[in-house]
Amino acid sequence: MSLKRFRYLFGFSCLLWLSLVATTVSAAEPVRVVRVIDGDSLVVSVSNVPRECRLIGIDAPEWAQNPWGERARNYLRTLLDRAGSVLSLETDEELIDKHGRLLVYLKNESGDLINLSLVEEGMAVAFNKRPNVRYASQFRSAQTRARSAKKGIWGPDGLKERPGAFRERTRTRSSAATK
Repeated sequence: MSLKRFRYLFGFSCLLWLSLVATTVSAAEPVRVVRVIDGDSLVVSVSNVPRECRLIGIDAPEWAQNPWGERARNYLRTLLDRAGSVLSLETDEELIDKHGRLLVYLKNESGDLINLSLVEEGMAVAFNKRPNVRYASQFRSAQTRARSAKKGIWGPDGLKERPGAFRERTRTRSSAATK
């Protein structure tokens, strides 16, 4: 196959996939949680198609940030168990992240943001990354309240390093070790 034809087919496939994702998400049909990966990532089933999702507006502790990575994941599971089977997704300006995950706000039947609940209880930090900032002020306010109340990661035995800084430090360390 020629390079030109390959590029055409690859581009067409990407557009087709993105239109399927956009159509599926905008349908506003209930989604089912298949698996919780960590405190800010999960797999949902939309129209019986599994989609890996990243929760917008938050950054939960990494698994290696013991015990907070596990606590954040368990708290997300608890929120989802309480929410029952009627969950919905909302997207923002950017649909897909650099890892191919669908970027979403996850809502329960009452319309409450699951993402926001994680910040309110100190299980994640507010992480507002343009262009997905629809609820940025709510996330910042929730983080301020959680910090003041010393909830979760903001408590006396809380998180020692923000998740982004931890990822950067461990990525730098592992890059230096491979050189």
